[in-house]
Parts: sequence; C-alpha cells; structure tokens
Amino acid sequence: VEAAYVFGSVARGAKQPQDVDLIFIAETGLPFVERPRAFGDILGMSTEMDLLVYSREEFDRLIELDAGFWLSVRRDLKLLGPSFCPTPSNLPLPKRI
Repeated sequence: VEAAYVFGSVARGAKQPQDVDLIFIAETGLPFVERPRAFGDILGMSTEMDLLVYSREEFDRLIELDAGFWLSVRRDLKLLGPSFCPTPSNLPLPKRI
C-alpha cells in the first residue's frame, strides 16, 4: 500500500460511526471490483468497513472530479500514517490522524 486514507464519518470525527470508509492507493493488477479482496485481513476485522483500492493514477484523476461522491471524499480525506507519495499538487495535504 502506497498510501491509506480515511474519509466519511470517521474522518469527520463522528462519536458513533457505523463503518470505516478507507481508500488505499496500491498497484494490485486486479480489476477494480476484486481489489479489496487482496486486503482480506483488513476486511475481516470486526468493524464494518468499506474499502476502495485505486492505483495512484486513478486516484489522482478521480480526486479532481467535481461530482458528489468525490467532493465529499475531498472534504473529509485524511491521510493515515506515513506516506511516501504526495497528494495531487493542487490539493492541500490531508490532515494526518
């Protein structure tokens, strides 16, 4: 995993979030709908989790979209832990949690 981000209610600091929304930046070689299966150990945790896995190129392109889902992702996005790759240059670096 090149980078990991949280978004949604957890990133907004909800007191009792129903799930954890994650985006991983990773090169898996798998079709989009199969990529989360590569991280079964995380998905198998007791917390309800939604995991989206994008390549760096896909993420950089999609995060620029001015569409409902991506606007909300941009608003909430927080970087998890250390990362060795920058966010797109025209976006502020997400807050670390």
